[in-house]
Amino acid sequence: MEGVAVPVEMTPITDNDNIIKQPEPLTYKQKLIFLPFTTAVIAVPHSRFGAAEGALFRGIANYFSTRLISPRSFAVLEAVNGGMIHAMERIREKDDTKARAVAGFTSGFMFYLVGNMPSPHRVPRAIGTGLIFALGNGLTHEVQRGSEPPTVEDTHYTRTRCIDLEKAGIPLGARKLILNHIERDPDLRNVRGS
Repeated sequence: MEGVAVPVEMTPITDNDNIIKQPEPLTYKQKLIFLPFTTAVIAVPHSRFGAAEGALFRGIANYFSTRLISPRSFAVLEAVNGGMIHAMERIREKDDTKARAVAGFTSGFMFYLVGNMPSPHRVPRAIGTGLIFALGNGLTHEVQRGSEPPTVEDTHYTRTRCIDLEKAGIPLGARKLILNHIERDPDLRNVRGS
């Protein structure tokens, strides 16, 4: 029976058919449960970068005979800053100037506390350092956000977004699969909402 074509009957997908489903997205409460772990994971590479940065600056500082710079302080600064930015983005569900200012304050506060600067008024000075870092982080974020080019909507998407999938002749199961994918994909959802 070589070379004989066997007819295959195609059946459309219906509501009752099992469709491979994507996992449900995490709820806000579930995201908060994982927050300490993910924040710690994010902070590790930042601390390594900060330690390398501190070692570089310490080499420069030794040339000028100052002992105020230590790799440990920069590791703490970068780790706390990176971790707090991540945590604030997850808690507030957006990256904004307030989140950056909180991260700046926290990292500045910790930077002062772990630094080799003995002082009788250590906590008030740490708060002052935190406020300076918060101002710096907030301003930096505003400047970076202001220098980004405005988002331009995709003209092809604009022209085709109103096309009805049913009128295009796409079967019900495939339509549901497409619409389900669009609803679950955050990138497509953001484009569709604009």
